[in-house]
Formats: sequence, C-alpha cells, structure tokens
Amino acid sequence: MKLTRSTLAYGLVVGGAMLFLGWAERKRPLRPRTEDDLDHTIRNLALAGSSLLISQTAERAVVPAMFQLAEDYHFGLLRNFPISSAAKKWAGFLALDYSLYVWHWLNHRLPPLWRGHLVHHIDVDMDTTTGIRFHFWELLATLALRVFQVFVLGVDRAALQLWNRVLLLGVLFQHSNLELPPALEEMLSAVVVTPRLHAVHHSQVQEEGDSNFSSLLTCWDRLHGTLRTVPLDRKLVMGIPAYPDPTPLDQCLRLPFGPQKPAWPED
Repeated sequence: MKLTRSTLAYGLVVGGAMLFLGWAERKRPLRPRTEDDLDHTIRNLALAGSSLLISQTAERAVVPAMFQLAEDYHFGLLRNFPISSAAKKWAGFLALDYSLYVWHWLNHRLPPLWRGHLVHHIDVDMDTTTGIRFHFWELLATLALRVFQVFVLGVDRAALQLWNRVLLLGVLFQHSNLELPPALEEMLSAVVVTPRLHAVHHSQVQEEGDSNFSSLLTCWDRLHGTLRTVPLDRKLVMGIPAYPDPTPLDQCLRLPFGPQKPAWPED
C-alpha cells in the first residue's frame, strides 16, 4: 500500500488522539481501574496488532477487487441512484453507519459472530485501547459486511474512506474511560456515542449490554428503541459476568476457537 501524505497525516491524528485520550482518561477517569495499567495496555495493543495485521492483509486483497467489480457492473443502490456524487458520498456515509449498527446488533445475536465479539467485551477495564481490541475472527467476519456495503448499498470508495476515518476516531473516544462534564455529555450524546453511553453497552448487566449498538451516530439507537442511559452518579462495572477477571493474551487469542462459558447468568 502506497503511503500518501493523507494517510500519514491521518496516522498522526490517530496516534495523537490515542495519546491525548490516554492522558485525559487518567486525569478525569469515569471509573476506577481494576488491574495494572501497563499489563492491560500491552495486552490490548498486542491483540490489536495481531488482528490488524491479519485483517488488513485480507482487506487489501479483497476490497479493491470488490469495488472494481461493483463499479464495472454498476452493482448497488447508491451507484444507480440519480443524485450528485457529493450527495452519494454523504448518503453512503449514513448508510455505512446504519449498516454497522445492524451488524453490531447481529454480533450480539448470532453465535458464530458472538464468538469473536466476546473477546472485545471481556475487557474488565474499558479504556481507549479497548477501542482497537478486536480479535481477528471478528475483523475477518466483517468482510461479509463489506460485501453488503459495496454490492448492495453501493457506497463508493470516498464514502468508505471518510466513514472509516471518522469511525476510528469515534471508537477511540467512546471506549475511553473519560468523564465528560454533564453539560458536554448531554450535548454530545444527542448526536454521537460518548464514553458514558458506550460504557452502558459494556456493562455486566445483560439488559444494558443489549443496548446502545450505535458505533458513531446515536440516531440509530433512538430509531430502534435500543438507546439506554443511566444516572450520571452510577458507576458501571465493565465486562462479561462469566469472565470477571482479566483474560491473558493467549487465552484471548484462543477464545473463539474453543468452548466458551455462557456470557450471562442463566435463569
């Protein structure tokens, strides 16, 4: 992959965002930490690095060919809709974000997808690094979503690039352990997912974990009635009840491929 100025600049923005959020969440934490900070960070970065290497290799081999095929044969709704290219770009942005909402919901409903997504949810100290803590099983499965986005929705390359870049920054922010001032929390959560809103999704209470599936814009949860808030003074416990302690890196890597405990207490 050719390293362009745009790619380099965006990489610096992401790196700067991670450093800033990492500093800010320690200055103004939303929740107390439960394990050693360094151990947690190393585990999450190692898991993210291995997954990124595998998933990006697959994406670079598959996604450009998908776009070429879709463009050559005019597959996809937006590709055949009579609106301007600028309108298609922004409509594609919204369609991408909504399709990820549905995909995220499916990750919590379909056992094969949950096997990989579970690795993300068993983090007992959600912070900025949790935003990139995904198992390669989950990231490879996301190629199925990309097929839908390219061939059915018909989003173009520019829309996908813009959305991916905004999404990553949003995911880092919403996973951070940063407590926002109440007024800022209320203002931002009306539009985008905030750390407190996403913490509800990572709660050990099942009814809360089965809510707040939006990954960038909160309108999708509002539309489907899956938005849930909790009082500002309530301290949420992160993770999955079946995995109350930090899971070592080697076990995280093996988790999708072997027996898994029932995530929630059985009635």
